[in-house]
Amino acid sequence: MSSPAGHNAAAKQAALQPLSDTAIYFVELIAGGLADHPASLEMWRDLVDRDLSFFTSPISEEIREEGRTQARAEDILLVLENRGVAVPDDVRARITGCQEREVMRPWLLSAVTARSAREIFGGV
Repeated sequence: MSSPAGHNAAAKQAALQPLSDTAIYFVELIAGGLADHPASLEMWRDLVDRDLSFFTSPISEEIREEGRTQARAEDILLVLENRGVAVPDDVRARITGCQEREVMRPWLLSAVTARSAREIFGGV
């Protein structure tokens, strides 16, 4: 027979488990709110944990993927604009509206040598 103390500890652990799952969302929410304040964000991360790799929820990954996709679109536009290639509104809309980062990879590579912004799409 298990001791009451052992049972109590197990019950507490079981009761706290959902809190750790919920806590992850609050930690991420606070970190997002501190994004424009690097010193505060660094302090928050130190308080929470030095390794934030535990953010593996599907929502977290989806948000990171959206950020990587947006960054790729910005990189394509930056390369074209830095090279002095005019970017018409429809091309800009197609680049920024694309939700598939891998589709944009060849666009980014083409942006390095393209003579026109439309040329990055390779006849597509």
